[in-house]
Amino acid sequence: MLINFLKTEAMKRSYMTTTFFGCKNDMKKRITLITDKKPRRKGKAAMAAVLAAAILTSVAAAAADSGYFSSVFKGETSYIADFVKTDKKSVEDDRFRLTLEQHLICENRAMLICSIEAKTADAVKEMNATDENGRSEFGGMNFLTFEPSDSYASLASYSYGSLDSEKFNTEIKRYYVPKCDNIENSENADFYLSTDRIKDSPKITVSMDYDIETKTVQLGGMTVSYNPISIDVTLADMAEDMCAECDWNGYYLYFRMKDGEIKTLNRLYKYSGKDSTSISAWARGIIEPDEIQSIIANGAEYPVSDSSAVKAVKIDKTLKPFVMKPYIKDHLWLPLREFCENIGAEITWNEETSSAEVKYRGSVYVFTL
Repeated sequence: MLINFLKTEAMKRSYMTTTFFGCKNDMKKRITLITDKKPRRKGKAAMAAVLAAAILTSVAAAAADSGYFSSVFKGETSYIADFVKTDKKSVEDDRFRLTLEQHLICENRAMLICSIEAKTADAVKEMNATDENGRSEFGGMNFLTFEPSDSYASLASYSYGSLDSEKFNTEIKRYYVPKCDNIENSENADFYLSTDRIKDSPKITVSMDYDIETKTVQLGGMTVSYNPISIDVTLADMAEDMCAECDWNGYYLYFRMKDGEIKTLNRLYKYSGKDSTSISAWARGIIEPDEIQSIIANGAEYPVSDSSAVKAVKIDKTLKPFVMKPYIKDHLWLPLREFCENIGAEITWNEETSSAEVKYRGSVYVFTL
C-alpha cells in the first residue's frame, strides 16, 4: 500500500510530515523495522507505531481531500485537493439532515457535494420511493436551492446531479452535486444552500472565496478563459454569414497539450451552457495549468504563454467535424466503416464471427451482428 501510494501524484505535494521517502534501500529498511517483531527498546517501537499511524492518516487525508470529486471528474484528481473546501456544515429537522460535504469554487463557477440523510422510517421510505418506471421520486423543482445572499450577486444557470450511487449512496443517505455556471459575484458574497425536504428550508452558508487561478487568452475576436475545472469562451462579434449547419458559429477550438497531442474541445470539456456568442463547459478531467500549451482556432495557433506569437497550423482531418448521411432514408443508421474512417479508427471485419473490431485511442470495441 505504501509503495503504491508513493507512485501516485499525491507524492508530489508531500502530505506526510514524516518525510517517508528516500531510495529503495531506505524504504526497505524502514518497512522492515515497522514489521520486525523482535524485542527492542520501547522508544523505537513507539516511534515506529507513531510513524505507521502518521502514514495511514496521511493516506486517508489525501484520499478524502478530493475523494468525492474523483467520482465527478475522470482520471487523477489529486491536483485539486488543495482547493477543495471541506466545511461539513449541516441543517436538519426531525426527518432529514442536509450536509454540505465539500465545495469547489473558481471564477464565475461553483460545484458542491452535499448529502441528504433520512432520520426516520417514513423519511427513509420517502427517500427510496420510485415511480412506475423505477425512477426516483425524491427530488423536484425546489429540491435543492443554491442562491446568493447579496442582491448584487447572481447566477445564470444551475443544475444538480448525483454522485456514483453504488459507491456513495445508502438506503438512508443520498449524495448530490449542484453545479452553477456564470456566477456574477464581484464582491465575493456568500451563497446559501437549502432543500425543501427540511421544514422552513434553513440555509447553509457557503463561502465563495476561491484560489484557483483562471487564465485568459485572446484569440483574435475570441476570448478564452480556463482553469483546471472549467472553460468559458466568448465571441466579440458574431458574423452574419456563419454557416447554419456549423456547430457553433463556424468556430471550432483545439488544444495542443504539453506532450504535443492536439485534442478537441469536446474531448476535454462537456457543455454546461451554449448560445450564439458564448460557451460554458466543465472539464471532463482535471486539467493542470501547464497541460495546455496552446489554443487553436480557425487555422491559427495561439501559445497560452504569449498569444501574440500566433502561427498557422493545419488540423488533422480526423479531428474535424464531419457530416454523414443516414444509410437508410429517414433513419439514423450509419455505415460503421465510413464513421471509423472519419474519426481515424482502425476497423477489421471478422467473417467467422460476423463481427467488426474497432481500435481507437487505445481501446478496442467489437460489434457483432
